[in-house]
Amino acid sequence: MTQKQLSELTGIRPAAISEICNNQRTSINREHIEKIAHCLDIQDIRDLIRLEK
Repeated sequence: MTQKQLSELTGIRPAAISEICNNQRTSINREHIEKIAHCLDIQDIRDLIRLEK
C-alpha cells in the first residue's frame, strides 16, 4: 500500500503519513494510530509500533 492510498483510506493528511513513515515525528496522534491500525486490520499495537531504547 502506498502512503497516498493509506492517506485516502484513513483520512489522514498525506504530509502526516509521510512524516510518520519517515520517522520525522516525535509524537503521533492517538487518533491517527487508531485509524491506521483499523485500516490495516491490526489488532495488536506492537505490530504497528516498535519501541526502542
